[in-house]
Amino acid sequence: MLSLYGSCILQLFLYILPFPIQGYSKFTDKRIQQYGRLFKTHIFGRPTIRIWGAENIRKVLMGEMDFVESSWPTSTTKLLGSQGLTQSQGDYHASMRRHIMAAFTGPALSGYIPLIRDPVQVRLIIHL
Repeated sequence: MLSLYGSCILQLFLYILPFPIQGYSKFTDKRIQQYGRLFKTHIFGRPTIRIWGAENIRKVLMGEMDFVESSWPTSTTKLLGSQGLTQSQGDYHASMRRHIMAAFTGPALSGYIPLIRDPVQVRLIIHL
């Protein structure tokens, strides 16, 4: 049985160092050959699931909360807040996403143009 120190050293050589040394393409190509188009690995010391192929990705995205649970780094939670879209899950997440995405439709975006254009024109006149 490996000690905690031995386990850390093993992870360093098996998972952490190969990624920056081999580069992304070589790192992933080797693992796709070895494990297939869906595998668990470690990138920068964090467990990571890598998925390739439309069908595999569709399964994950359509079955969110059945197959996977998303998580974000602590820094993201601090930046975006603990109650934001990135931290929400399930029905609450779907509802928030629907409301937020409404602001990014074509008609909504074209409505922002006058709101942006007028102050920009004023500032250009002042500074030019």
